[in-house]
Amino acid sequence: MTQQPTDESLALQFARQWSKLPASHLKAALAFLEPQMERTHKERILSEKLRHRREMTGLIAGIAISILSVGGCIFFGIRENFWAAGILAGPTLINTVTIFVLKKVPDSRSVAGTVSALRSLSNSQAPSPSPPQSGSPMV
Repeated sequence: MTQQPTDESLALQFARQWSKLPASHLKAALAFLEPQMERTHKERILSEKLRHRREMTGLIAGIAISILSVGGCIFFGIRENFWAAGILAGPTLINTVTIFVLKKVPDSRSVAGTVSALRSLSNSQAPSPSPPQSGSPMV
């Protein structure tokens, strides 16, 4: 297992090699190395800013979705649709927080709980009968 040399150790290796040569050679080497290190530093700063922006965007999205889920839970609870309120307050909210805020993959039990709750909700709501059409005999 060989390790990749870091920029600092690489710079030290160059400095050690060039220190054996005359000062003018060392000056030329440092003049070449300095812009490269500045570019590398700028790239690291940019990548850190982008990583931070992505992290904050995910955090804000998770909080917004969680607040909307709790709001939907309250809305459906007031309208006495307790199944939908339970789904929004239970596994859906937990999975949303786990994914967006904690940045983890939810475990299979909570995903299975969400799927089973959705299936039971869709099975419990029977379609309403259609009204009789005009012209058809009434029974």
